[in-house]
Parts: sequence; C-alpha cells; structure tokens
Amino acid sequence: MTRLIPQAGSRRLFTITYATPRESLESTPITLPTSEPTNPQITWTVLDSDLPTFSLKPFSVKFIACVYGAGKFTTAGTLYWRMVKNGASVANGSASVAANTFYTVNAFFLDVAAGDVLGLKLWSSVSDSNWDYKALFCYPTRLFPFPTLNYKQILQDVTVWNTDSQQLYPTLSLGNPTAWVPNYPWQGYVEGGTSFAWSISATSSLTFKYYAPHPTYGLYRAWYYGDSDTANSARVQTDATYRPKYYRNYLNIKVACRSLRIE
Repeated sequence: MTRLIPQAGSRRLFTITYATPRESLESTPITLPTSEPTNPQITWTVLDSDLPTFSLKPFSVKFIACVYGAGKFTTAGTLYWRMVKNGASVANGSASVAANTFYTVNAFFLDVAAGDVLGLKLWSSVSDSNWDYKALFCYPTRLFPFPTLNYKQILQDVTVWNTDSQQLYPTLSLGNPTAWVPNYPWQGYVEGGTSFAWSISATSSLTFKYYAPHPTYGLYRAWYYGDSDTANSARVQTDATYRPKYYRNYLNIKVACRSLRIE
C-alpha cells in the first residue's frame, strides 16, 4: 500500500522589479512607404536588462514584450502594420487614421527571451504619413513559483497582492505621451479549469490555503494585454494631441507561498 507523504517547503516571497522602458524619438519624422517594406522600420533586440527580475527566481515564467510605434497622418488614410519576431511574421492588421492625427501601435509579443529581435513594419495608404517614436517594455505572465512534477504539487498558504503605491507600468516620457485606461492585471487559474477562477484589481489581495496551479497558465497570467486577450497581436490608438497613446497596467504584484509536494 502506497502512503502519500506531504512535503512542505518554507514559505517564499516573490517580488518583481521592472526595467525602465527603452524609448527613442526621431529628430525628424520618417515618411511611411505606401507598400509593405522589406524590413521593419522599428526594431528592438530584447536584452537581459529589459526583462523584469524576481527577488527569488521562479521555476518558470514567460515574458511579454510590448513594442510601441507612433507617428502622424497629415491626410486621412489607413495605417497597416505587421509584427515580426526573429524575421518571422507574427500578426498583421490595419487601422483608419483621421487627418492631422497621431497613431500609436501597441504590439504585444508573448513568450520572448533575451536575444529575440522584435520588429514593426509600418506602411500607409497615403504618402504624407510618418513615424517618429518607438519604445519597448517587458513584463511577466504564467508564473510557476516551484517545479510541478506530474501535477502532484500544490501550493500552500498562498497570498497574492497588489497594493504598493506605485503600480502603473510603464511610464513613457518622450514625445507627448498619454496612457490609455489600464485593465485589471491578472487572472488566476487552477488545474483542470477552463476559465479563470479569480482576478485581482489595483489595490487588493487574495489568500488561498491550498492552490493547484494550472499546467499551462501557472498561478496566474496577464489579463488582456499580451496574454489572455492580445497575445501576439496589436491595438492601435489615435489622438489629435497625444503621441504615444499607450496601454499600461497595474503590474506590481507580489506572491508569497510554500511548496507542498505529495509523494
């Protein structure tokens, strides 16, 4: 007869520190082509220093990179975009832009690593549109604090909270930026679940005596931007005054938990 022996580890605290976004503003706007360019005009190579760091290294975590690209249309027209990762197309789309209006492409790449080359191709239906701004910011999703072996591990004494005073990330500074309304940051899943079991808002906390992480999404994943809604896709914002008009979120989440393995 097999005995099931719980093995509990010490309670660990995982906190996240985010990198400063990288930004660039061209001194002279660059005219967009009227057909798809061969190479992306906006490129970033993801560096180790772009990725958020944890106070304790988790067993597994994925990273989302948001590439921002912005410019202006003088004549009303259609903006076309294509996301490229390491030379391969990820997604493409288009958006209408009014006359004398700025646009911002918010492109979310799921599952990036240091060394990945991320790009945005931009082109236009009219010949007097341009781009002049780009930025890169990375954040985590799909956190597994500890190894999961054959789904026999659960977490014990779990607290998830999001209550620090400075929570909105990123803060962009070049151009004339404005942030779009943020969404709630995280959705939590459990093993065997087909939809999220909980969500956490800007200044709240949750506790669980026991928690079985989802085999794909882990303890939680980013809600909306970059994973649950816009994974490997982009959203375009337009504005008569502001550039970039960018998405950001409440991201300063902390997790405290202990590993409980059943053997």
